[in-house]
Amino acid sequence: MKKISTLLLLAMLISILVGCAPAVQAPEEAPEETEKQLRVGVVFSTTIKDEGYAQAAHGALMELKDQYNLDVSFQESVTDAAVKDVLRNYASEGYDLVIAHQLYFTDAVNEVAAEFPDVTFAVSGGFRADHPNVVAVDATNWEATYLAGTLAGLMTETNQLGIITVSESPIAKRMVNAFRGAAEAQNPDVQVKHVFTGSFDDVVKGKEMATALIKDGADIVYTNCGAGNMGAIEAAAEGGVYAIGSSVDLSSKAPDTVLTSAVLSPAEYIKIIINGYINGDLEWGKYYPMGVGEGIEGLAPYHNFENKIPQDVKEKVEQVKKDLADGKIPVPSDQ
Repeated sequence: MKKISTLLLLAMLISILVGCAPAVQAPEEAPEETEKQLRVGVVFSTTIKDEGYAQAAHGALMELKDQYNLDVSFQESVTDAAVKDVLRNYASEGYDLVIAHQLYFTDAVNEVAAEFPDVTFAVSGGFRADHPNVVAVDATNWEATYLAGTLAGLMTETNQLGIITVSESPIAKRMVNAFRGAAEAQNPDVQVKHVFTGSFDDVVKGKEMATALIKDGADIVYTNCGAGNMGAIEAAAEGGVYAIGSSVDLSSKAPDTVLTSAVLSPAEYIKIIINGYINGDLEWGKYYPMGVGEGIEGLAPYHNFENKIPQDVKEKVEQVKKDLADGKIPVPSDQ
């Protein structure tokens, strides 16, 4: 009897202990995996403070960084000799999208892209996409310059014009031929002299080149030489002649000197590429050339010269703009 009571007592104690024990909880569900942050690396050939091609693109990059919460890295003033290594580093470090913001980096991008087929590359201002992981977005690089030449040919009083580029590459030669051809179409007596700086970053060389052109009689200088544009515009202001800027609207640098600027919308290249990657609007493996007809190229407003440029000149420029958009003006030679 005592043995049975002891067993009952033990059973009761066990029951009480089990009832007081904390309930076993199911493991917490793992938090949902957050969306992977897109990593974008961008290579600039000049300083992002060039007040033109690179600075405009960098501004667009920072805008998109905030809009899409991008993980962004960039390198500026990258030379032709170094660009392949910079591209390879970005690809090796796991960046999803690697952009080279310079038409002269087109060959390097296509070469490196072949080594990293799982990485997506783009050339902002590029002219060729050789592989299915490359896209090239560019202006024509001559239509806006053709408009600049039209205005210069109509506005010159000395019939002497100057054009400054970075190089004598085929693209630069096409630009020069566009400027010269447009000016001559409006003014058969005009003469155009071309010089080049050899660098995107040389402000001093830009000024020296412009000064020499002005001494030779040029009363309008079209400058398309990166940061050298600042030096060329300064020389034009000091020499009492007109300048036409390039890439972005440079009127604010010398409002009483800069007639207008041949705009190439470099910020739009970056936006088109990144938006295209995120939204699927672009097809990789393709080259997208865009000009006046697409609204990528054109002339900036006349600003301080709005009431100084004759109305018939403005109308002729507008007619040429329409002809470019309609494909009536043939592509100039690059020789």
